Amino acid sequence: MKKGGLIYIVILSMLLSACGVVTKLHNPPKQPLQPSDVGYIGADEALFYYTEALKRLYTGQQKESSLKLLHKAIDVDSTHIPSLYQLANLYAKEDPTKALAYSQRAILLDSSNLWVKGQLGQLLIATQDYEKATDIYEELVIDLPSDPNNYRVLAALYQQNNRPFTAIMVLDSAETKLGRVEDLSSFKSHLLRGLRLHDKAIAETTERISSYPYNYKNYLTLAELYAETKKDSLADVNYQKALNINPNSIDILLSLSKYYQGIGNDKKLLSTIKSIYETNQIGIPSMISMYNEMIIDKAFYRRNLFQLNDLALTLIIKYPNDPDVLKLYTDNLIAQGNLDQALTLYKEQTKRDSVPIEYLNTIIDIEAYKKNIDSVEVYSSLALSLYPENTEIRVRRAGIFSYLKEYKKAQSEFRKALKYATDDSTRSNIEGMIGDIYHELGEPKKTYKQYRKALRLDTNNVVVLNNYAYFLSEDNTELELARKMSKRVVDLNPSHPTYLDTYGWILYKLGDKEQAKKIIQQAISLDSQNSSEILLHYGDVLQSLGDEFMAKIYWRKALEAGHDKIEIDKRVEIQNKQ
Repeated sequence: MKKGGLIYIVILSMLLSACGVVTKLHNPPKQPLQPSDVGYIGADEALFYYTEALKRLYTGQQKESSLKLLHKAIDVDSTHIPSLYQLANLYAKEDPTKALAYSQRAILLDSSNLWVKGQLGQLLIATQDYEKATDIYEELVIDLPSDPNNYRVLAALYQQNNRPFTAIMVLDSAETKLGRVEDLSSFKSHLLRGLRLHDKAIAETTERISSYPYNYKNYLTLAELYAETKKDSLADVNYQKALNINPNSIDILLSLSKYYQGIGNDKKLLSTIKSIYETNQIGIPSMISMYNEMIIDKAFYRRNLFQLNDLALTLIIKYPNDPDVLKLYTDNLIAQGNLDQALTLYKEQTKRDSVPIEYLNTIIDIEAYKKNIDSVEVYSSLALSLYPENTEIRVRRAGIFSYLKEYKKAQSEFRKALKYATDDSTRSNIEGMIGDIYHELGEPKKTYKQYRKALRLDTNNVVVLNNYAYFLSEDNTELELARKMSKRVVDLNPSHPTYLDTYGWILYKLGDKEQAKKIIQQAISLDSQNSSEILLHYGDVLQSLGDEFMAKIYWRKALEAGHDKIEIDKRVEIQNKQ
């Protein structure tokens, strides 16, 4: 082949590459050629290696061989711009910093090369050197004033550098030179919207629609702008126009759901979300997240119970075996008191080869709530057979037996769980729970012995420390030890209302009534659960300080929060006799 013909192939290949066209050269040589085989020597060797590299790229051969040839080219001729340019291209994705170095070498050799300049601008953006990238694109809009992409990138760089008004000026300049370009006009609307210049953004979008009336995104933008400016009727019109063009667009439906939520239209919100679910265009996690966000608002949940049930049913019908969907659906049933239906669904899942532990835990919890001891035994045994070394299951099983007042069974299960515990913290917790059972059985010596055993394993086990201290105060014994333990708990958890109440109650027992009042008052302010025990204690402290009126108020509050009426009546009766 003549030298001129080879150069032609090189130029043609570069042009095709720039246009995104991949060509395959027929019948490539089986053995790699050497420059001397075709008469190339000296500087022409770089051209040879570069051409061979392109052949390998366009015939689908490995990139590594092309890289080696390109490196040979610049070893022969360090000023060979095409090889430097192609090396930058090949390294751009995996190592943009390395690619940038080759592009910078190329631009130093020929600062007027627009291919290299465009490549350099892209690599500066990839390496987050936005200031230098801005300089390059400022030159490119002058060098190539007919390329809209250069204006778009330059405007984006100004936006990145917090210069939105300059970005808008760039886009205005593009419109003057090129006329209205949809992509640039859309970007301009976005910038104006971000600056809260809604009237100008609306005008820009309206003009764009007149030029490009069949793009649903333009109507969607206009609808969102009207929604943001509280022009709901105009927002409705443009949402409908967008839907008429693309009725299944997930972009429109998601935007509509936010719009209906914002204006408080529950019916249309739920209808739109159902349409979103039916499009299959978003994943299960996103659908579940949308559902959960809605039901955070309890008033919304109560108002739309039936429609929410319908949404949950839509999901379970579409994805009956997805564990997260099943949980959402059964949680919905449980919240409505449909425990038997939830149980049926979960029990059906136990017939599968693999049963998630969460399903078994839910079954066990519901059966425990219903006090079906035999069923608790069956399903907790099934859980242990499937997950024999899972300490959490054993502790859960024991805890449920304790809740059901099956204390002997609970103790036995806790001791079995100890054998599977893998760390001292877990062992300490289990020993503490055994101590709690001894307390329920009315055996204080064994209770405290068990707590001491737990604390030897974990000296900062706050649950054990708190229970140990509180039960000592209730027994009116070793109150100073109780105070020290309770103080340590409060130091570790200064905002926990139950622990503060214990500490305040012990101070009250020790006679420090004023300090007890301050501590328990703090506990009440932090207590979101409205604990009847804390309210009762505060009433007792107030009574001891002679504030009979406020004491009676807090005893009444304790009664309203669910405390035993007999205990409250005894206190009031004693107060009345004084």
